[in-house]
Amino acid sequence: MADKRADQHPNKNQQDRGPDKSHRFINEKIVRQPMSRRQIARKILLTVFCAVLFGVLSAICFVVSRPVAERFLGQETPEESSQVTIPKDNPETTQATMSVPSTEVPAQTEPVDVLVRSAIEKYNYSVDDLNKLYGNLRAIAVDADDSLVVVHSIQHEKDWFDNPIETSGQFSGIIIARTRSEILILTPEEAVEAADSIEVAFPDNTMMAGTVKQSDTITGLSVVSVDAAKMDSEQFKKVEAIELGNSYGVKQGDIVIAVDCTLQ
Repeated sequence: MADKRADQHPNKNQQDRGPDKSHRFINEKIVRQPMSRRQIARKILLTVFCAVLFGVLSAICFVVSRPVAERFLGQETPEESSQVTIPKDNPETTQATMSVPSTEVPAQTEPVDVLVRSAIEKYNYSVDDLNKLYGNLRAIAVDADDSLVVVHSIQHEKDWFDNPIETSGQFSGIIIARTRSEILILTPEEAVEAADSIEVAFPDNTMMAGTVKQSDTITGLSVVSVDAAKMDSEQFKKVEAIELGNSYGVKQGDIVIAVDCTLQ
């Protein structure tokens, strides 16, 4: 009897361990609540603040690192003022001061030509005086050599056989102004009126590309601009602008020195 009961209990346990029944579980999905206007405004302000902070930090890093980078790369900081200004001739500054007329009767003297002739006859000229005179004139001309350049007017054409050819004309030019960003050269208008491209040869044989800045058909002169930023510091130091005079200060009979550059 005991064995039968023992056999019945396992069978009863097996029945209780029948196939598992599927159970349904509750599926929940967490949905975020929509942001309020205050939260949206807060996020926008935070984004703008981060952008401004990043921009300020970037600008500070750029300003601090730029001089160091230019020092290592061998570049120089251009001058703050790159505008070229040429003073206008003012006739008032060159006119001789008019003397107040005197009521006294001038004493009679010899004519001026007689006095000059007399002084010349009394003075004994020598070769040294002549050499000194020419030496002073030559020194003025030599000082202007660093301001003289050769302007190459290049034209691109084709020959009879439709082959491309390049013709170049050479003209004298003189440097009238310079900054670390631009060099201005005065040259005849003929040098640029029909040119497809312009090149400027400096006294140290440096060749730089030039562009027409301004032309005046009345005077027949043009101004050519050269990018001085492409020059290194040693080449730029050799460039000298000539000292301009006042046209109202020139009078009939004044000595004029003509300077020119050698064309090859």
